[in-house]
Amino acid sequence: MASITTQRIARESINWSIGLSVVIILGGLLALAVPFTTGLAATTILAWILLILGLLHLWLAWHTRGTGVLLWEVMVGACYLFAGGVVLAHPLAGLVALTLVLGSYLLVKGVAEIIAGVNTRGVGGSGWLLLDGIISVVLSAMIWLHLPSAATWVIGTLIGFSILFSGITFSHLGGCTQGFRRGLNDARRALLKEFGLQLEFEGANISMFPRTPAFPASSVDLIGLVPGQAPR
Repeated sequence: MASITTQRIARESINWSIGLSVVIILGGLLALAVPFTTGLAATTILAWILLILGLLHLWLAWHTRGTGVLLWEVMVGACYLFAGGVVLAHPLAGLVALTLVLGSYLLVKGVAEIIAGVNTRGVGGSGWLLLDGIISVVLSAMIWLHLPSAATWVIGTLIGFSILFSGITFSHLGGCTQGFRRGLNDARRALLKEFGLQLEFEGANISMFPRTPAFPASSVDLIGLVPGQAPR
């Protein structure tokens, strides 16, 4: 009964994971279809995160006012609140600013990787590092040369691809789990048919089959077996 219940739970979990991966993939495709709306939504979420962080810093400043960090926490909280309020009041300007930050990050990252790739030339993987740096610099140049129009698609497109590949990865993990479960069931049926033994993989505690001439010690040490019906 416990084995049947565990198998049913595992089967339902796999179905839920596959269904969730389909929803994530559809969400990624939707984000790619409307990148501007996705970027504005991401900017709004970022604004609320900044506001919440500002309130948390003010709360921390009030509760640690006797430790000498009151002024620092109040200043940090005020900066978070100001930034969040500005972005929330002007989401389009916030989206442009976020795109600028992304372009600057790609530029710094690309230059650093190009320098590292040149300094480590001859070492395995240095060519890929150099290529990654060149691609990052090219993407940064594309963003900077097409501002502010690039803000309408860059952030939303990146978020869409991120969600899409997350869904694809999740679906593959669900498929691997299902394949692993089928493999365990096949192994259990083969042992039961061939030797009258049952492979116990449902519980955490695995018993060891007693050593007999038919089963070498090395095999017993590697596989946890629970004795079933003896073969006729």
